[in-house]
Amino acid sequence: MVKKNRYFLKTHNLGYRIPKFEDSDSYEPGGILSYGCSFTFGSGVEAEETFSYLAAKHFNLPSYNYGVCSYSYASVILQLEELDKKGILKKLKPSIVILGAGNWLIRRSLSPFYPTKIFQFAYAYIGKQGNRLQIKQPDSFYSTKHLYSLVGGYFDGNNRKDKLTFGRYLKLLYIAPRVTKARLDKKFFKRPKISSRQLYDFVIGRILKILRKYDTRFVILWMPIVADQIDVNLAKSVKGFENILLVDGLKAIEKNNVDPKYYYKRHPRVEAHDAYAKALIIAMKESLK
Repeated sequence: MVKKNRYFLKTHNLGYRIPKFEDSDSYEPGGILSYGCSFTFGSGVEAEETFSYLAAKHFNLPSYNYGVCSYSYASVILQLEELDKKGILKKLKPSIVILGAGNWLIRRSLSPFYPTKIFQFAYAYIGKQGNRLQIKQPDSFYSTKHLYSLVGGYFDGNNRKDKLTFGRYLKLLYIAPRVTKARLDKKFFKRPKISSRQLYDFVIGRILKILRKYDTRFVILWMPIVADQIDVNLAKSVKGFENILLVDGLKAIEKNNVDPKYYYKRHPRVEAHDAYAKALIIAMKESLK
């Protein structure tokens, strides 16, 4: 039976996701930092069941899970740059950084619109300025940075509805016209013509520019939502840079005989996270020989 999409959420005072039993104030540097979208965050599973935590536990290292639901490659780049600017990366000094990757993130990264069905807000995306790729910002009218924090607890990942207070009502009035405009603009938005090779060269280059400051090992975990192979252009892009480890999550799924119901067209469940963690552990051990 597939586990229901209900889980406990606790965060460290530095912002990353931690298990219920961990102290939100104390931390140790030199751990494994994972970032990406909800697949990395672990939507539907407990913090200690994510590949990020399992891999770190194997090496007896702390785990810093900075995955954020609905994020794209553009969001991840800006997030990492912000962590660097605020001195959090310097404080954590991660020994390994894992980027959760997948086919769906390509399309998502080339659009300013959140990949949600109910709300249509906008965020940074990867576009072009002439022939050069750059991170662009959406129309400021509907670029609310964090929709769910603005609304508060009225909407959350488990569809729980708290009492609609007057303050939240005013926030909804503020949001409504922005949602409407975003819905209309999304219909006419044309994604920039950027190949996956161009995209990955840009994303990896921007990430490495930051990580080189901290002598951090960079690992990319490819996660499938169907039986999709690693993007050939991602593999080519990785070969164009030094000291990047690419781990194939599909092979991990197949090797561990994970039933499709635990990853097919959905967030990975415990069985899929466990397979990814095992593949990461083997790959990292091999690379350290």
